[in-house]
Amino acid sequence: MRNRCLFMSALGLVACVDLVHSKDEEANKADTITLEDAIIAAYNGNIEWINSKIDKDITDEEFQQAKLAFLPSINAVMNLSRTGNEGRDLQETRKNTGTDFGVEVKQNIFHGFSTLNKVDGAQHESNAAVHLLRSKEQKLIVDVFEKYADVWFLRTKVSASTKMEENMQKLLSSQNSNLEVGTVTPAEVADASAKHQMAIYDRIKAESELFSAESEFEKITGLKVKKHIALPEIKLDLPKTLDILVSETLKSNSKILYSRLKARAAEKELDVAKGELCPNVELDLKATRRLTNTTTENTVNRSHNHYEASLQIRVPIFSNDHGNNSYSAIAIAGKKAQKASFEAEDAVREAKEGCVVNWNDYVAANASIRSTRSAVQSAELSNESNIEEANLGVKSNTDIWEKENTLLKSRIGLAESKKQKIVSGIKLLSLTGNLNVRSVLDSIRPAKSATSGKTTKSKPAINKKSKSNTKAPKQ
Repeated sequence: MRNRCLFMSALGLVACVDLVHSKDEEANKADTITLEDAIIAAYNGNIEWINSKIDKDITDEEFQQAKLAFLPSINAVMNLSRTGNEGRDLQETRKNTGTDFGVEVKQNIFHGFSTLNKVDGAQHESNAAVHLLRSKEQKLIVDVFEKYADVWFLRTKVSASTKMEENMQKLLSSQNSNLEVGTVTPAEVADASAKHQMAIYDRIKAESELFSAESEFEKITGLKVKKHIALPEIKLDLPKTLDILVSETLKSNSKILYSRLKARAAEKELDVAKGELCPNVELDLKATRRLTNTTTENTVNRSHNHYEASLQIRVPIFSNDHGNNSYSAIAIAGKKAQKASFEAEDAVREAKEGCVVNWNDYVAANASIRSTRSAVQSAELSNESNIEEANLGVKSNTDIWEKENTLLKSRIGLAESKKQKIVSGIKLLSLTGNLNVRSVLDSIRPAKSATSGKTTKSKPAINKKSKSNTKAPKQ
């Protein structure tokens, strides 16, 4: 009986413990903001992204409207008229009532290929809007990654800086005590005081940078940064070499494609302006039926049909429609086309520069991760050894505090390298044009939870375009 009571009590205790843990996990989840949450929030509420979608819809409608110019203009015409002659000198009073109704068809046959060039230009504008939308989407994702990683790193830095400040405070207090007993010199106390002040400065600076990063993160996503934040591991399918990266970028970079399509649209606008100096050929067809009612002493009703077909050819000699001279319009369109061409070339140069800079940053970040990870391991072993020696009385607490600060600095360096790797990697993926919200969300592998310590993995996205170059530089 006693054993049974003990068993039931143990079960109740286990249930209480599980209940407490489950409540803690729910609280931690409520206080956690993930990178996935940030991307979705920015995607749904970013004004610049929404405006780009609206611009794309506008260009699509303008393209459909331009294609309608190939169709003829058809109008239904109706005309009512009434005339009358009445007076003493007239032998009779005459009143005529007439009704004309018919159909007019006007078809443009040739005007310097103006209609065709307008349609081609509108199509280029529509396609350019698609790549502009993709460019905005990629920029949004990169900004979210960068700000999220900044917040994560600066929180790590603030935590480490606070601990370093505490260690330097302990060191200064210890040196002041040792000065009173004469075991240290005033110079050593002054050195400890300088280290303490530097630690205070580093902590305040890190807190200021963190505040700015959180504000920028909230501006982009509309979310307030919560208590827990973790940097996830992300599967990045990057090209093997820099040359392959540049080649893929020149083929599929959204900014390059957008600027090239804008340049083609500008060339079509120039062709449209030149077409104003070409002959204009129009075909007009009219079919009219007239009903006439004449009222005199006897009422007479008459009707007749009228058909007309005309071919009109106009050769422009000098055009000045509302102050818009054709030659001036050609000159303006030519300058715009030249400007668009230069912008396309500049987009190529900017993309190449981005490839080189971010590739080197990514490679350097991988090397820095390996280096700082070794430094962290070395500092951890050294710190454990110093603690054991201090317990044996071989070393003082001063050595422990300084070695712990060395460990904390190494961890800050490792966190910064991880941040640099993920930011430069996502920028490289953006340059190749293979970055979108869906692929990123599929590639995110959530980091270990702060409460459960478990890691859940999701299938990484596979980019079909870069299937042959899926290996990144060795890490």
